[in-house]
Amino acid sequence: MSFCQQLAARVRQHSVADWPRLLVFVPTARVAARLRAVLSEDFTGVLPAIVPLKGTPELAELLQLEMPAAVDSLVARMKIARVLRLKDDGDLFYAAAASEVLEGERLWRRVDGLYSTLNRLALHGVSVRDLRTAVPAHMVGLWEQQAETLVRVARHMERWLAGRKEDFAGAVERRILDQVAQVLRQPDSAWIPVVAGVVDGIPAALEMLRVAADRGEVYVPELGAATMELVSALQIATTPLPLPAAVYEAAIAETDWDEAWMAALAVRRAVAEGDARVAVVSASRGLLARIAGILEGWQIAVTVGGAGCLAETPLGREATAALHWGTRGRMLSQWLELMETRPLELEEWPTVLRELQRLKGEDFWLDATDWQAVMKTLLAEAPVVNESPTGVVLLGPLEARLLDFDTVIAAGCVEGTWPSHSADAWLSEPHLRALKLPDSTHKALLAGTELESVLHSGSRRVIVTYATTSEGKETVRSRFLADYACTPDTELAELAQVLRRGGTPAEETLGVFVPQGSLWPKKWSASFVEAMLACPYRALGERVLKLAAPEPLTPLPDARTAGLLVHRWLEKIGQLDILPSDGEALTAAMLELAEEELAHEAPVVRAIWRGKFAKLAPALVAQWQADGRTVDAVEQRLTHEVGAVTVTATLDRVEAGAEGKVIIDYKTGTPPAWSKVAAGIKPQLALEAWLLGAEVQGVEYWHLKGFGTSPLNISRAGNAARQSLESLVAPVENGVTRLINTYGEGAAFTAVPDRQGGGLLATGHCETCELAGVCRRKAVKMEFGDA
Repeated sequence: MSFCQQLAARVRQHSVADWPRLLVFVPTARVAARLRAVLSEDFTGVLPAIVPLKGTPELAELLQLEMPAAVDSLVARMKIARVLRLKDDGDLFYAAAASEVLEGERLWRRVDGLYSTLNRLALHGVSVRDLRTAVPAHMVGLWEQQAETLVRVARHMERWLAGRKEDFAGAVERRILDQVAQVLRQPDSAWIPVVAGVVDGIPAALEMLRVAADRGEVYVPELGAATMELVSALQIATTPLPLPAAVYEAAIAETDWDEAWMAALAVRRAVAEGDARVAVVSASRGLLARIAGILEGWQIAVTVGGAGCLAETPLGREATAALHWGTRGRMLSQWLELMETRPLELEEWPTVLRELQRLKGEDFWLDATDWQAVMKTLLAEAPVVNESPTGVVLLGPLEARLLDFDTVIAAGCVEGTWPSHSADAWLSEPHLRALKLPDSTHKALLAGTELESVLHSGSRRVIVTYATTSEGKETVRSRFLADYACTPDTELAELAQVLRRGGTPAEETLGVFVPQGSLWPKKWSASFVEAMLACPYRALGERVLKLAAPEPLTPLPDARTAGLLVHRWLEKIGQLDILPSDGEALTAAMLELAEEELAHEAPVVRAIWRGKFAKLAPALVAQWQADGRTVDAVEQRLTHEVGAVTVTATLDRVEAGAEGKVIIDYKTGTPPAWSKVAAGIKPQLALEAWLLGAEVQGVEYWHLKGFGTSPLNISRAGNAARQSLESLVAPVENGVTRLINTYGEGAAFTAVPDRQGGGLLATGHCETCELAGVCRRKAVKMEFGDA
């Protein structure tokens, strides 16, 4: 019997007449829903009140308590951001030094960390005074150095919240639980408290356990050593609920990516066998994301549990990706006006707007990167109700605690993940112990309880997965598996070997991708053709699936940013009515357009490119005057049907001269060598010439360096020691047709690793590929050696 079934049996021991007076506390809302479902199977009357042991508004309403006011979390974050950008001296504010001001994602990561810490301190009833006085004397100096920012922000937040007569959500939760304990302790209270499955809690929650032990019942699950150690530390009379130990299977992978595939294969097997409820549980969000991506490729519907927020849905991810409204800074009210005029096609969009309208009183300047971080936070806190009783669900450890499924897969069972080795960003271990907050030892026991809960869930099948290496480093199996004998899952192990070694259908192999349906690209641009020639797998991953590495903490203007900026500038220049013969007027107009484009960019981009534009403008005008050609087209788009594919290209600039048309391709980076163009490795210019037709008499690369004595460098086909135009264009049609036929719909888009070093040479294209870890390039070396 699962935990919820055993608890339901205990509840049924009470008289049905007492059920309306039962107040049952469980760890999470998911357990509460599961318990209600079990009790409803053979009963249609009034069910007991079943709620998570948290200070929720529902609990306050149930007991008719005074509901304290909680500050909106986003409003609190905005205030924290303001404090971080200012430095105080007593009651006065002074602007912080420029080097101390964080921006964009770095700022909001710091804000989120501080908000979480302050909310946790409020939940435990820790004030700023406690932060200072509870630290041991020998650590005061270190404390001042380590947590000055935390204390400063906490002090300002206490003042600010007092003025608003609001508090952090953690403090509100603590006060509600305190009131509940007082109500239940009253001699005339009619409620019968029952606490089940809670083995850890804040002081207010522990008080609830004491009340239940005195006037009701406290049930704890018999899970394992970690759980029993936590239970003994409670020092409260409890009633154990024995839970079954399942037959455990282990799927041991060589790498973390192999583990993701093995877990996904286990899910697919369970679905094929008819399991109605399948769960993958892991403390690693990255691992869950990998598994979800594999299952999505197999068209297996997945519910992302635990997060339960808009940001984690495909619609929410699409929304955050669409929030590129330029890079100019604006006041919050101006951002809101822009949102109202350019709404996203999102069902929850009106709700998002209403939530942001409440922040107008906290109006201050936001850069575009700040604004995107605010929107991500808001979407992450917008709940999405998607509680399907059946299907495949991905859960974090807390959300999966004490739930049962037909098949449950505990993934990432290694030290550092289960339990996590992450340290508190703001409070060291001595600080945590001095403040009587959970330290790393206590958190490790909680992680053990969560894993033991999964292993004793009562599920029909329990599979434990872990990888022996992660990112090239050896791992250690979770300490909490020491007491469990796991039978190797030979079926998954064999499938993993098949995936690693190949020799099976394409859909079962690593390092390939078979795009189906709408994912198969119907339009192939010149740059996509070039990417396909280099590595079809990478082309699909980056251009179709839109996979990308996280942005760096301190991003500098990358090649793509520079290219887009310059191309927008050149496109507008091509639309000017000023002739190159009027050099001064054209140069002045070009510099004005440059300033318009730079106004939308980040300060670092403006600083770098303002000087470059100043050199490029007169250099371009001088070259146009020397060539004596006229503008025929700017950003001209061409298409041609080849089988089931539409080949497209956008020409930067086409000029008309006495001998015909010339295609110009602008490059802010170094143009490719003509030998690579002739070999078909870099076919973009040749492809554009083929699409434009016989009237093309020349193709040119214009390298827009923007610095030095020659800010502009021009390279023309047909020059001395360079290939003629005819030799470049002639093989294009056959080559493109052959490529498209090779990768028709249903064919595998395979990885093409750098075999010279098994994909490991620093000079190979694999070394700089963001998808190198996905396509398993290192396995190529193991399989094929250095051939």
